[in-house]
Amino acid sequence: MRKRLTAALLCLCLLFTLLPATAFAEGEAVSGPPPAQSALCEHHPQHDESCGYTEGTEGSPCTHEHDEDCYTLVTECVHGHTAECYPAESVSENTATPSEPEEAEPTACTHVCSEESGCITEVLDCKHEHDEACGYVPATEGTPCTFACEVCNPQDSGNPATPSDAQPEECTCETLCTEEEVNADCPVCSAEGADLSACKGAVSMPLGVQRNVENIPYLDENGTQQTAASATQVTNSDTQWTNGWYVAQGDITIDQPVTVSDNVYLILEDGCNLTVNGGILLTKGSNMYIYAQSTEKETMGSLTANGTDAGIKEANYGTPTLTIAGGKITAIGSNTGISADSLTITDGYVSASGNGYYGNSIAVRTTTISGGFVDLHGDFIGTLSTGTDGHAVISSTGEINNIAENCKGLFLIQNEGKIYGDTFTLTQDLNIAASNIRVTVGEGQTLTLDNGVTLTIPQYATLTNNGTLNNNGTLNNTGTLNNTGTLNNNGTLNNTSALNNAGAIINNGTLTGEVGGSGTVITTPTITTPPTSQTVTEGETAIFTVEAAGGNLSYQWQQSTDKGSSWTNIASATSDTYTTGKTTMDMSGTQYRCVVENDIGKVTSDAATLTVQKATTPIDPKYVRYIVEHYKQNADGSYTLTDTEQPIDEIGKTVTATPKTYEGYTYNPNAAGTVVSGTLKAISSPDDIVTLKLYYDITLYTVTVNGSYAQTTGAGSYAKDATVTIDAGTRSGYTFDGWTSADGVTFANAGSTQTTFTMPDKAVTVTANWKKNSGGGGGGSSYDYYTITASAGTGGSISPSGSVSVREDTDKTFTITPDSGYHISDVLVDGKSVGAVTIYTFEDVQKKHTIEAVFAKDNPDTGVNNPFTDVHPDDWFYEAVMFVYQNNLMNGTSATTFSPNDATTRAQIATIFYRMAGSPAVENTNPFTDVPYGPGTDWYYDAVLWVQQNGIMQGYGDNLFGPGDPVTREQLAVIFYNYAKFKGYDTTASGDLSGFTDAGDLSPWAQEAMKWAVGSGVMSGKGNGILDPKGTATRAEIAAMLQNFIEKNNLVPVVPGGNGGTGGTGSGGGWTQHVPSPQTGDSSNIGLWFSLMLLSLSGIVALLVTERVRRRRMEDEEAPNPLMI
Repeated sequence: MRKRLTAALLCLCLLFTLLPATAFAEGEAVSGPPPAQSALCEHHPQHDESCGYTEGTEGSPCTHEHDEDCYTLVTECVHGHTAECYPAESVSENTATPSEPEEAEPTACTHVCSEESGCITEVLDCKHEHDEACGYVPATEGTPCTFACEVCNPQDSGNPATPSDAQPEECTCETLCTEEEVNADCPVCSAEGADLSACKGAVSMPLGVQRNVENIPYLDENGTQQTAASATQVTNSDTQWTNGWYVAQGDITIDQPVTVSDNVYLILEDGCNLTVNGGILLTKGSNMYIYAQSTEKETMGSLTANGTDAGIKEANYGTPTLTIAGGKITAIGSNTGISADSLTITDGYVSASGNGYYGNSIAVRTTTISGGFVDLHGDFIGTLSTGTDGHAVISSTGEINNIAENCKGLFLIQNEGKIYGDTFTLTQDLNIAASNIRVTVGEGQTLTLDNGVTLTIPQYATLTNNGTLNNNGTLNNTGTLNNTGTLNNNGTLNNTSALNNAGAIINNGTLTGEVGGSGTVITTPTITTPPTSQTVTEGETAIFTVEAAGGNLSYQWQQSTDKGSSWTNIASATSDTYTTGKTTMDMSGTQYRCVVENDIGKVTSDAATLTVQKATTPIDPKYVRYIVEHYKQNADGSYTLTDTEQPIDEIGKTVTATPKTYEGYTYNPNAAGTVVSGTLKAISSPDDIVTLKLYYDITLYTVTVNGSYAQTTGAGSYAKDATVTIDAGTRSGYTFDGWTSADGVTFANAGSTQTTFTMPDKAVTVTANWKKNSGGGGGGSSYDYYTITASAGTGGSISPSGSVSVREDTDKTFTITPDSGYHISDVLVDGKSVGAVTIYTFEDVQKKHTIEAVFAKDNPDTGVNNPFTDVHPDDWFYEAVMFVYQNNLMNGTSATTFSPNDATTRAQIATIFYRMAGSPAVENTNPFTDVPYGPGTDWYYDAVLWVQQNGIMQGYGDNLFGPGDPVTREQLAVIFYNYAKFKGYDTTASGDLSGFTDAGDLSPWAQEAMKWAVGSGVMSGKGNGILDPKGTATRAEIAAMLQNFIEKNNLVPVVPGGNGGTGGTGSGGGWTQHVPSPQTGDSSNIGLWFSLMLLSLSGIVALLVTERVRRRRMEDEEAPNPLMI
């Protein structure tokens, strides 16, 4: 009976546990704090200040309910290999394991991890942070009563022992006990055989007196070594620091606020850890100075201030000042990290955090940060300056809106980092820790890494150098490093990610990893292949060649006629190849070498020797040798022999010389002395040798001079690098207003009527500009005025606007300003785009003009400003382009253009799908001859192999892939279809193509894929019943298809490391299909709950019926048997 009743009770408990409950964010308190220990008794009937008892407060639970964003997919394969997973020849007949396990591999396994197989499961990974909406309020603990009643709680007094449920004894010592001095009033330390190591008292000192420390070294605000004659040692019982010097040594924790009065100087001894859990309060008029003993982060002392409102706080706007000259300083408050009237930081590592919903890192009227590393969490309130010699690194997760002029330092504010000032030297290690931060060294700026300093660019971060980057330490790049300026590497540059070089890298240290881009990598020059000695026949030319490495190299050939004792430069021999003129017997024995140099250094090759042999009659009289000479024109019009050829052909044949191609020269068939052809004959004397001569003139480029009134303007034809002299002359009634050119000409003096420039390798036009002089005589004016019509579309303004009258020969500037939520899309001048400029100036106005400003809305959904001037909110593809751009599926063709109507190549499409799959490893088996691995193909090489190996894309046959070919719409439909099948997505949809007038143009091999693409909503027509299957897929169309495909298949990006979520990564971890798990309160949970409830009720009923039957049987057994009466 008792067992059955117990079972019934358990069923009832199960029933109540099935009631639905709200799922809260993990780890949050849902009840009040444990009560403080109370020691009330008849001898201590109520608590008072002496016992220290306080009540705790109850908290409020977090009401956040988990949704699908709170879960992440985790893959852990549970598949166990069976016989089918191994090749037939490696498996025994009666076992599912290989017969030779050391040789067999499960190469026939077809298992694919999925949610259905149980390999992919959802794991709670909630990123919810408490805010006002969730209502979470933490509970606070009370303070236990310290009263110890010796009557009710005796120690060794012979009284009965305390009950088993009494509170354990606690040490009540304020002073640390020793064997000689034991606190007789303490119930713990006074006990017989007490363990004094459990004593909680502080180090014994005379009451009210602290220990003085003498001659303490420290570094002042200028980093100069100083010595404090005497300082008071900080202890864990301090609550007041008043007017004097203090020193923190060892580990100290103060569990209550510390008040600072007057002038307090605090020295943090190396290795000390001072923690003030109640925060530091700066009273009115107080000044606090914090010093360290060293500059190394690993050794300097630390101060941590945790306050309920602010870590370091001013008292009611009491105008206190705080100066931090060193140390590791951490200030944390629920609202503000540091608040004061004035804050100065000259060195050290300072972290300030405001953890509240509207938390501020620093709230100070005037802050000067001239040095150190400052890490701010929350918005910065007040004015920030650095001084004229600032060299601090300032990192902030919040906004800094008021930065004073002429600041200097490295500022990392939210996602943007830049240098303030012309130069910055990094003197301590720095990891640009914020994800997606972009740090830029601007044109004309210099960033220098000091010796021994390490700068780390993490994944997803970008450092762009448009100026000069000097690395004298270690630069670790695992993100993106863009160089368009000069990068001087004198230390170590470790590159394991993207290094895009469009400028010059001068490497005088160690450079690891691949360097991409069109820029130059300059290293110390080395000779890789020295020139070799040559043996020629008299009359032939000799060719010497040197091969060198180093980048940006220059060459100078030298010769020696005294066996290397002295060397002289050979005029015009400045390439990697030197060809002698016709050799003579007296040239035999001459030595040649080449000096190779660049900006880093120079190297001289080994010498090579020329041997000249006497000419002999050809062995076979049927063939003879003839000579072809190539002459280049000099600047003075003469010609110099440059190349000589000595081919052989049959006697009696007429041979013709073939002109060569020389950069900067043009073959001149009409030059005097030209011999193009000749008939070969047997050679009996030197006069019988046929010599053909070709001449090449310097290529001339045209100079056009406009606006000149000189007799000789300088117009004409000039060779590259020639000095061109131009003359504007004089113009009656006008004043010369300078030379201009749209062809990139650099004038020696653009303001002079007569000037010069160096001729480039193209035709140029230069213009002389004039301004009309003012009229005389009657005081009137002879100027004309022209109207410039300025207008602005919705979303901004232009100033001035309307019809603006401008005097001829003058300039007029217009300013374009977007409204909040808009940005400048384009500016049209006389109907032509000049880009999204904020200022435009009409110079030397001579006619009417128009200027129109066009604005576009910022993306309201993603919060990402649209950087593309050719993508506007009213474009049909706007949302799709923003989607692929935000998720890193597609980038722009430049920083400001997306080129939506351009085609996309097969290599680019392969790369998109490869990244969407998570960039998995590939087998290095390449069937394509037009996809070699190397510079220019490394960005798509793995992608092409992967799509081919997994049946996503194939080649054309003949081992060709066609990476640069554009992709058609029907090809793209097949690619999407193959990828969907490969991933196991639903491919059963089939659309009706009969509504498209050009459906008959669809290739047979694309029919099934196109029906699926249209039926699933991945693709649609182009309007007016046009499918355009053979048309090239534009970048805009591909962006729309990618968005449709991802949304229709419920794909989410997988963050590398398994964090899941739907953040805008789009690469790294790839994209995976997400099936939302049932949430609390949905129909599936309700059905499950109802089923279990019925099951429990059935169990209870069954138990009750069983008990009823059992009782009836017992009653029957206890009743008299009528047969026994």
